[in-house]
Formats: sequence, C-alpha cells, structure tokens
Amino acid sequence: MDDDTAICTMYTLMLERLGCECDTVACGEKALEKYGAAQAGDRPYRAVILDLTVGEGMGGLETIRALREKFPDVYAVVASGSSHETMSALCAGHGFNTSLPKPFRMQDIIDCLGRMGISPSP
Repeated sequence: MDDDTAICTMYTLMLERLGCECDTVACGEKALEKYGAAQAGDRPYRAVILDLTVGEGMGGLETIRALREKFPDVYAVVASGSSHETMSALCAGHGFNTSLPKPFRMQDIIDCLGRMGISPSP
C-alpha cells in the first residue's frame, strides 16, 4: 500500500522479478478490502507492505490496527523514510513484523523477504 504510483510500480517490478505476485493499492481501506478477499479466496496473501503515511484515506498505522483486529496473524511490513529508531519503534509497538526503508533497493526487498522466511528466486 502506497499512494505514490511510482513506488507501487517499483515494488511490483522488484517483487515480480523475484518470483512473487503482488497487488497494489493507494490507501488502507483498499488494502483491507483486497486482503480480506484474498484471505477468503484460494490465493491468500503472505504479507502486506504498508506505507506509513498516505495523502488520503487510512495510513499504515490505522491499517495495521484494522488488519490485526480481523487477521491477527497478518505479516506486516512498514515502509517509510523515517529513521531506523522510528522504524524499530513502529515494529515493536504497533504490530508491524519488520520494516522496509525508503528509498529501497532490490537488496532491501530481498532482505525483507528473507526475514519473512521467503527465499526469492531472481
């Protein structure tokens, strides 16, 4: 989830290059909708990447709270340009499993997938 279409495109290209499938949305409301549909279907999501702040709609903090209420086992990644200390606090205190720094590189995506126990295949 990110309201910047260029970032969504970059996530998609990187993840697909690593053999992953992904969907992108611009706000938390859409993320909740798509996540719920995927979990109810035959191709559940393994994780979500949530931007901390978006221009309109629910940002990452509101979205992770809502996701955790309905799907306590969701694997959630916070994506932000915030400092390492801020990102660590978000993971520890707000329900995110790990973080992805912005701007991100392919290696950052690979490392993030590795923390989820996913071995990407470029």
